[in-house]
Amino acid sequence: MKLSEAISLGAMMGPKANGLLFGPKGGSCALGSAMLAVGASEAKWNGWTLFHTQEEWRWAKEVVLSCPLCSRKAPVVQLIPHLNNGYTDCHDQTREWIASWVATVEPQEVLETSPTAHLPVAEVASVL
Repeated sequence: MKLSEAISLGAMMGPKANGLLFGPKGGSCALGSAMLAVGASEAKWNGWTLFHTQEEWRWAKEVVLSCPLCSRKAPVVQLIPHLNNGYTDCHDQTREWIASWVATVEPQEVLETSPTAHLPVAEVASVL
């Protein structure tokens, strides 16, 4: 599953959280939403460990880009929380907006190592 698809799917599972992968009221940030979409939960996973085991998302740790809203340069995996969070130096964007931006910068082909790589997002949701 592409990272943008996972963020979009996970965003449907609960409210947005700022500054935490999984918020205290069942919410999640953009990265937390992606992890929920592939089966993570706060009780079950250390979210960062799960993110780093997602082979098809490796590019997000390796690709350095400029923030689409300011001049900050960082790996995509760091720009996502920068765009998500509502702090002074961040942008407080919706997870759906972030997913749309990620879709413009992520590889267009999903690595076939993912057990759900061949499934449309709706079918992946039914598997989870």
